[in-house]
Amino acid sequence: MKLFPKFLGVLVPCFALMASIGLWVERDFASEIETQDLAQRVGSLAGKIATSMNRHDAANQPQLAQDLLAPLGHEPSVVCAEYQASGQLVARYPQGLGCRNAVFDDSIDLALGPETFLRVALTEDNWQALVNAQLRNSMISQAAAFVVALIAASIGFQILVSRRLSRLNQAIRRAVIKRERITIDEKGRDEISELVVEYNRLAKIETKLEDALRQRNQEITQASQTDALTGLYNRVYCQRHLSPVPVPDVDMTTLAVLIDIDHFKQINDTYGHQVGDQVLKEMGQRLTNTLRTDSTAIRWGGEEFLVLINNIPAESAHKVVERLLNAIRQTPFTTDEGPLRVTASLGGCPIDVTDSRDLEDILIWADRALYLSKQQGRNRACLVWSTHNAQGQLVPQNLAGGELEWIGILSSTSSTSRSNDMQHAS
Repeated sequence: MKLFPKFLGVLVPCFALMASIGLWVERDFASEIETQDLAQRVGSLAGKIATSMNRHDAANQPQLAQDLLAPLGHEPSVVCAEYQASGQLVARYPQGLGCRNAVFDDSIDLALGPETFLRVALTEDNWQALVNAQLRNSMISQAAAFVVALIAASIGFQILVSRRLSRLNQAIRRAVIKRERITIDEKGRDEISELVVEYNRLAKIETKLEDALRQRNQEITQASQTDALTGLYNRVYCQRHLSPVPVPDVDMTTLAVLIDIDHFKQINDTYGHQVGDQVLKEMGQRLTNTLRTDSTAIRWGGEEFLVLINNIPAESAHKVVERLLNAIRQTPFTTDEGPLRVTASLGGCPIDVTDSRDLEDILIWADRALYLSKQQGRNRACLVWSTHNAQGQLVPQNLAGGELEWIGILSSTSSTSRSNDMQHAS
């Protein structure tokens, strides 16, 4: 039930009760006053008429006597009147009837001389009729006043209460459902204004806390998806954002490359884990500096890294991988033990090497290519281009040299001999 019907549910009975009490008091008071007032007025009028009849010798002038009785017709309490002189009926009201067979409650008899008198008959029924008529008029006036008051109350309620509460309710609903908090402009100084002020204060506090919580959640999410040592993304990031791998643009491919630092255990054993961490950290920096901004470098685990090179032509894949390989091996790494030569083995494949866009399925082939790079002597890159041989048969998983349909190998030799390093076996 809305607030305004409840408001009317209280207002109408209260008004009806007050009006009933007022009408009852008015009826009782009016009955007493009107009864006394009418009796006094009729008595006074009868006295004036009697005096006029004596003064003008109305006993001998029937028409004059009849005219002098006429004012009694304006008094609602008068039933009838008669003027008699010398035992004869001279004038009467109503004319032609007088008080013959009339029913009345009381009468005023005024003696005007021997066998001459004026009788005025009264009834209380007419008094009550007059009182009731006054009460009806009062009820009509009160009803009209109630309608006007109700309209005014409705308009005032809409302006002062309903509209303001509606704005507050809409703001609360937006905060709850859409998580949008707005500030309500409120200039009043009543209870609703205080409520709105408290809501605005609460909205500001919640917005501030929510911003802080969102920032904290972003930090936690970033931390959970980022490798603390290298600053690269980790496997959690891959699970959340790279499975399935996004589809590249038309006529382009995405290359997945696994990178494994050669003989990393020896680095840790020879120089200590601090130097090993420095190598891992600089490896992450070199990969980031070499890649375009739309590509992704990930620390896959231990000394192994994953690179997703997005939207490149298939024929340019070997150039991109060669650039990665040279970025690692051409310049010594900076460590606390001095410059340190570091090499790595790379194995890659385009994501369309398999029909599945699942990253784990794609990395099975990248891992096979990485295995072949290590088998060929490390410090090189191997790219797998097809999962089937020339006869359409699935390539065996062991990737023995002569069983691959097309494998390109970038060795530690110079780029001028790169064509000699591309193997095409069947």
